[in-house]
Amino acid sequence: MAAPRKTRAQLETAIRTNLDEISPSFWATQDIPQYINRAKDRVAMEVRKVKGDYLEVTRTSLDGAVTILGEAYDTANFRTVPGTTDYTLPPDFQEMVSIRCRTAGYEWLRLASRRQAQPDFQAAQETTAPQTPRYYTLLGERTLRVEPLSDVTLDWELTYVAVVPDLTAPDSTLDLPHPLYMAVESYATGLALLKDHSQDAAAWEAAGNATMALFFGSTDRQSTDVEYVRAYLED
Repeated sequence: MAAPRKTRAQLETAIRTNLDEISPSFWATQDIPQYINRAKDRVAMEVRKVKGDYLEVTRTSLDGAVTILGEAYDTANFRTVPGTTDYTLPPDFQEMVSIRCRTAGYEWLRLASRRQAQPDFQAAQETTAPQTPRYYTLLGERTLRVEPLSDVTLDWELTYVAVVPDLTAPDSTLDLPHPLYMAVESYATGLALLKDHSQDAAAWEAAGNATMALFFGSTDRQSTDVEYVRAYLED
């Protein structure tokens, strides 16, 4: 059974307990939720630094119309079509992990990542005759550029690091690995104490850092092989 996710209401209660202010007074009703979302983003950035797969999602251009982060989005937006090089990625896109073709007969096709200034990508941009695309690059916040121009419609499966949604309502749940809610509570408490110019803010910051360190020091969820340690001077 999966660990229960914490709701914004539960996080608010925990943080107000840390602040010794259960009922809003110095910290207004709208204060704590914004601290929670800032702390959530802080934790998400720390999770991304380890390059694990905790925040990854997979979508295909065949998924159709979906709602992501409150925004309507058609996944056909990243289906490659002849005559077009630029495509809009999902609203929660942050970082590409993998891209593979889902079109029958083209399952072998892989697009290689390139920067806009690299010579082979620039050469592909100069190719005028449509052909099988070979490269992609990312532009701006969520634009996918595919080169050279494709001569066929291609559907893709994308795996990418996604934005962790804000907790916009009391019953919104924290979409982070368990038990990183503890780091969110600590960071949010520290942010709240900064409003009071309290020196205790640093202690809560340190508590959040300690939780992050303990989590990443105790988990390797993709490892299935038994680990062996070679003794000193062992042949």
